[in-house]
Amino acid sequence: MTSTHSSAACCSTPVPKATADYTPKGTYQTLANTKTYITGPASATKALFHIYDIFGFRTPTLQGADILASAGYLVVMPDFFAGSPAEPAWMDGSEEGGKNIGFCWGGKIVSLTSAGPSTHWKVGIQTSPAQVDPEDAKKITIPSLMLASEGEDAETVRKWGESFDGEVARVERSEKEVHGWMSARASLEDGERRAEFERGYQVVLEFLGKYV
Repeated sequence: MTSTHSSAACCSTPVPKATADYTPKGTYQTLANTKTYITGPASATKALFHIYDIFGFRTPTLQGADILASAGYLVVMPDFFAGSPAEPAWMDGSEEGGKNIGFCWGGKIVSLTSAGPSTHWKVGIQTSPAQVDPEDAKKITIPSLMLASEGEDAETVRKWGESFDGEVARVERSEKEVHGWMSARASLEDGERRAEFERGYQVVLEFLGKYV
């Protein structure tokens, strides 16, 4: 039996109601009939496909994309939820039905689409992933980075990192950071949390620089 972590933290961790003032640097364009946030130089020779968390285009997520774009990457972030992402209020118990949302799907998509010789990706990166499954890691065929939080089970994350067969895997797990610390749940008004948010993206850029 495989061990799969469904991330209860995704359902219970509050989303900050206020974030630091920030003006996104990218633009929204329509690609394949889908609203898409695009940021980075048009002359870029390398691109990143950014899968947001269940809260969609929130400020910390856009700011993270802009950080990646500042290193010369073209970052493309489609609106998979077509303007209807999860609402932060669902996580604070103020609305019925909130507990029915139990996944942070972006990380899982990265795991599943990074498998086998037919994958289109060169590198896979996950932050605060849900449904972490060491069995997925055994099938991944590209260098992969996981930046986990206290919301992800430590033992499952460890086994995920140890399950790679011949490919590079770097795994970090912080007991201080909440689930979603590099996306919608980033507390950018808190100096220490903001510093960790920025450090996380520097780790991502270093990994990309080494393997892309």
